[in-house]
Amino acid sequence: MNHVCICLATFNGAKFLGKQLKSLLGQTHTDWSLLIGDDGSTDATREIVSKFISDNPDKKILLFDSARKGYVKNFLSLICHDMAVGDYFAFVDQDDVWLPQKLEVALHQLNQMKGNGPKLYGGRTIIIDADDNRVNLSPLFKQKPSFQNALVQNIAGGNTMVFNHATKQALKSIGSDVNVISHDWWAYIVVSGMGGAVIYDPIPQVLYRDHDMNMIGSNQGIVAQFIRLRAVLAGQYLIWNDMHVTELQKFTELLHPANRDILAQFIHYRRSNGIQAIKKAKNIGLYRQSKLGTISLYLASFFGKV
Repeated sequence: MNHVCICLATFNGAKFLGKQLKSLLGQTHTDWSLLIGDDGSTDATREIVSKFISDNPDKKILLFDSARKGYVKNFLSLICHDMAVGDYFAFVDQDDVWLPQKLEVALHQLNQMKGNGPKLYGGRTIIIDADDNRVNLSPLFKQKPSFQNALVQNIAGGNTMVFNHATKQALKSIGSDVNVISHDWWAYIVVSGMGGAVIYDPIPQVLYRDHDMNMIGSNQGIVAQFIRLRAVLAGQYLIWNDMHVTELQKFTELLHPANRDILAQFIHYRRSNGIQAIKKAKNIGLYRQSKLGTISLYLASFFGKV
C-alpha cells in the first residue's frame, strides 16, 4: 500500500516542465498517479501535459483548470480534490528535477515512523541553474523539527515533500481557502502542530532550479540574508505571522494540547517588544535552524516585528 498521488501546479512552465515529467517516469518507485492543476498557462504547458498523458496511458494522469489564484491555492486545491487518492502524497514543482530514488527514499523513511498520525517528509536540495549546472546546496538544517520552529521558519520546500494519508486528510479538513504564505510552510506548521512526525532528510533527492522565472528563490548567500533581514525589519515577517496565526486559530481543536498552549503563548508574545519579547521567545522555545537565524529572530522580537 504505497501508491503515491503526486500533485503538480503549473503556470507557463513549458521551458522546464518536460525535464520534470521525465524525472517522474524515471522514479525507482513506479506506483504513482499525477494530478495537474494549470493556472491559465498561455505557453505550451498544456500541450506538453496532453502529450505526456497520451504517451503514458498506463498511468492515471489528470489535468484540471485551477482557480487562477496563484500557486499556493493551486497546490492546496489539488491535495483537497476528491481525485487525490493514494496512500501517500507529494508536491512537485514544474521546473525542478527529481533524482531517481526520491520517492523510494521518502517512502522508506516514512514507513519507518510508527503510528497512524500525520507524517511529513522533506529535505535538502541540490540547486541548479537554468542550464542544469549544479551550483550549490540548500542550507543544511541540523536541529530537530518542531512546532516551535515551524511557527517562525519553514525547513523544506514543497518540491521535496511527501506525506501520508493522515496529513492529506488534515489539510483537506482545513481546506484550501486559507490565507497562507506557502503550501509547504503551512504543511510543516499543520503536521508539527498536530504532534505529527516531521522528517528532514539531509541527503538531497531533488534538483531545485533557481532561475529568474521561479516563484521562490533559493535564498542563498550574504546578499539574500541581508534582504531577508531588511524585509523582517520592514514588517514582512510580521504580516506572514499574522496570516498564519489567523488561520491556526480556526482549527485549534486539531492541535496537540501542548501546542495549543504554545500557540497561545506565541500570540501573547507577539504583542510585546524589547528585552521582554526576547525573554518570552526563549521561554516558549522558539528557534530558527541556525544561530544567526535565531539571533535575527531575537532582533525582530526586540523591535516587535514577529
